[in-house]
Amino acid sequence: MPRRPAPSRHAQRAGLTLVELMVVAAVVMTVLLLTVPSMRDLIERQRLRSVNAQLITDLQFARSEAVRRNTKVLVQFDQNDSLSCYVIFAGPATCDCKGTPGSACNRLVTTELRTVQVPRSASVRLDLPTDPTQSRRITIDHRTGGMVPVLGDTSTPSADPFVVSFRGDHGGQLRISINPAGRLSVCSPGGSVSGMDSCE
Repeated sequence: MPRRPAPSRHAQRAGLTLVELMVVAAVVMTVLLLTVPSMRDLIERQRLRSVNAQLITDLQFARSEAVRRNTKVLVQFDQNDSLSCYVIFAGPATCDCKGTPGSACNRLVTTELRTVQVPRSASVRLDLPTDPTQSRRITIDHRTGGMVPVLGDTSTPSADPFVVSFRGDHGGQLRISINPAGRLSVCSPGGSVSGMDSCE
């Protein structure tokens, strides 16, 4: 029976040394450390876009409900340490979107149409004016389709556009401006969200 040749020294060394494994692990860790922050920012900006798109859709829904119901519809924004929110409703009373959706309004006098809550864990928050005289509500007129900011807790309309912003925890920001005629414009302050117009 013919004898097999002895394996060469190169063929005997098929595995990796400990030093080689450590070098590969260091390279993999470096790549991960470089990509994780950018992935986190990418996910946050996508959430920001999603919340922004939801609000735009809900404003159009509120306008169509005002026409369908032949009455004014309001959108009220609020926030606390754990969430940002808004509620769309028809009726004379104010609503509290921070509670359980479906029970944000007094059902005897006000109809809750939709409540949206964005938890702080989503890394997206609503920027609202801290001055209580500034508007946190919009009235949608069923006859004209106009969206008019309402000042404070009164029913005094404002002639200024209503501005609402969503901000990510790591720097991205989107701003929606609603003029009294109901036209919406969206921009990103400082161009912080790619693919969106930069705010002036």
